Amino acid sequence: MARSLLALAGVVSLAAVINSQCALGDHPNCVNWKRNGFCVNGAYTKIQKQQYCPSCPEAGCSGEATTAATKENANCGKWNTAPDNVFCARADITVDQKKTFCFKTCEKELATTPADDCAYYKSDGKVVTRTGIKKETTAATVNDTKATATEPLVYIYARKGCIASVYAASTTPAPGAPAKEYNGDNAPFTKVGDTEKASAGFGCKCT
Repeated sequence: MARSLLALAGVVSLAAVINSQCALGDHPNCVNWKRNGFCVNGAYTKIQKQQYCPSCPEAGCSGEATTAATKENANCGKWNTAPDNVFCARADITVDQKKTFCFKTCEKELATTPADDCAYYKSDGKVVTRTGIKKETTAATVNDTKATATEPLVYIYARKGCIASVYAASTTPAPGAPAKEYNGDNAPFTKVGDTEKASAGFGCKCT
């Protein structure tokens, strides 16, 4: 349990993000942590207990928590569209944490069968928008991102078995070699580098 719970110390920022609200359901590992004394262990804060095991009496959460919450935190949509957050794409938040707090918002990427093969996230400085893409029907298909220096790409998503590609132009057939490829087998989300932020073309190939 100690090794699993050490990860909690690294999510203080997550606790701050969720404003000390009780989670809508227990973390999948909560039942094991409780068995090993998590609820009464003074080494873990009340906030940590609220977010990971709201069913602990010591968490002070009203109602009975379940292991499969049907709702999500009311702030999920705001977190995921904020340019300085983009909750679903954050590498410092684990998949389990995303499922616990914002499964519906992140479902397109977190579902057992993702809704989209690839996606790009674009920011206008105020709001981040997500555009999901299915794999190319032909090798020449290139989608127009309409990204610019003032409305840049910020994150790229590719599920396992897929490679997302960005191009300088959105012409079809593809305008030569891609500026960069993002392999979903390496990481589902990748933050876009400065040189690719204004990429106008986007492609997605899957095995």
